[in-house]
Amino acid sequence: MNSFNITFNFKYASNLVDLTWRDILFGINNGFFSPEVAIENAISEITSKEEKSDLVFQIAQLFKGESIHPFIDELVSNESRNEADSTAKFLYILLNWLYENRNKYDNWMEMIWNIYLDFHSPEEIYELIPYVSPEKYDRVAPLDIYILTKWKEYLDEKSLYYKS
Repeated sequence: MNSFNITFNFKYASNLVDLTWRDILFGINNGFFSPEVAIENAISEITSKEEKSDLVFQIAQLFKGESIHPFIDELVSNESRNEADSTAKFLYILLNWLYENRNKYDNWMEMIWNIYLDFHSPEEIYELIPYVSPEKYDRVAPLDIYILTKWKEYLDEKSLYYKS
């Protein structure tokens, strides 16, 4: 799922989406986060929430390199969201990061294609894939301009959705 081995820090991801424990575990399991993100999230929860779980305190007290299990597993089991929600969040986080850093890559369109495949061909980014639906492109605009426009529309829509 993370074929480019791109990792995010807690601050970057949490500025884009509200992270649940399931999201954090998903990010760790798929190489988007280091386990230290769980510790950062626990500390953030302790300082910002009224209700504080003993499990969150357990994670916040861990040192770098100590196992976050079984604490995070129990926190995840108490959440009602499913893994599909986490997958959608990481698709957005990854595409947002790539959009911000696209000028560092000559092959950003190919990278979108690989992300599309990594995430099992999600319909919501279908229009960003030049190999899939060339008939949808406005022949007046160059292909890269069309994709950049659709990409920005996707990011704007998801930004509103995740921060509302």
